[in-house]
Amino acid sequence: MQRLLLIILVLFCISATSAIAQYNRNQQIVAAEYFINTDPGEGNGTAITGTYNLWEVTINDNGLDVPVGSRLYVRFKSSNNTWSAPRCIVPKEYFTNSGASLVYGEYFINTDPGRGNGTLVSIEPDRTINLYNMPLKRGDKVYFRVKDSYNRWSPARAATFRFKDITKADYYIKRVGGSVEPTVSMLMSAVNNSSSIFIAHKDSVPARSNDTVFVRLQTFDRFYSKWSSKIVPSDPWIGVKDITSEIPVNYGLSQNYPNPFNPSTNIKYALSQASHVSLSVFNTLGQRVALIMDGKQEAGYHEVNFDASRLTSGVYFYRLQAGEYNETKKLILMK
Repeated sequence: MQRLLLIILVLFCISATSAIAQYNRNQQIVAAEYFINTDPGEGNGTAITGTYNLWEVTINDNGLDVPVGSRLYVRFKSSNNTWSAPRCIVPKEYFTNSGASLVYGEYFINTDPGRGNGTLVSIEPDRTINLYNMPLKRGDKVYFRVKDSYNRWSPARAATFRFKDITKADYYIKRVGGSVEPTVSMLMSAVNNSSSIFIAHKDSVPARSNDTVFVRLQTFDRFYSKWSSKIVPSDPWIGVKDITSEIPVNYGLSQNYPNPFNPSTNIKYALSQASHVSLSVFNTLGQRVALIMDGKQEAGYHEVNFDASRLTSGVYFYRLQAGEYNETKKLILMK
């Protein structure tokens, strides 16, 4: 029995000696890399910056975008040029456990106002968020976060917006009888670093009631958008004396009158159903210079007076947004 124990002790000492020889205590971590799903081979992954030459290593890689369900692998290299085996991380969605549901969403631009103090967003049943008419400028960074039914918050995640300058706009008219007019170019507003809004306009578009106008835009890299179409409505105010008691069939925005004007003008618009209405005025650089209406209004014909006393003479554009309806027209201030 004593001999057997001695053999075991000797074998243990030999194994310990072998381990020390293979893994020197003075080895340090000198590099790190990651790859997603497919291993490109040692040294061929994406390098990760960090604080190395220490036993405890801090690594960071800002802006890493790993789709949910993908496998992220990380490995390290020691000073003896030996790579570790890759370690796997599987990103998961927030709040997938305990039957939690998303109950609140918000966004903020550039500066975090604190949880619950951002701008409210609506979360669709499929957990998507749709935003329209965000007040973005070039260089802005938008962050989103959500809260679940157990009052747990997600971290704020940044959404990247890539602005492309629009350099060209065209339109053509399809007549009621089926004939098609030639394509015509429109005038574009200038590029403005403080705004992401571009406005295209054309004086005296020869469209008639129930004609269809098609419009497309072209970016600076020569890519065209799809043609969007709009049926020209009949002017709902012609021959109408008492318009307050009628409900229009379609949304509509009338040309302001008088035009040119000084210093005030009237703007009429039609709402086919109760809607949140935003009526704004922009200069030729796409900067909003006035917010005439911002709130919910009942269906019907509406008229507002715009006082431009504080503005300088020039060409401006007013835009009506109500539900999914969006229309822009030009007005001229002459002092």
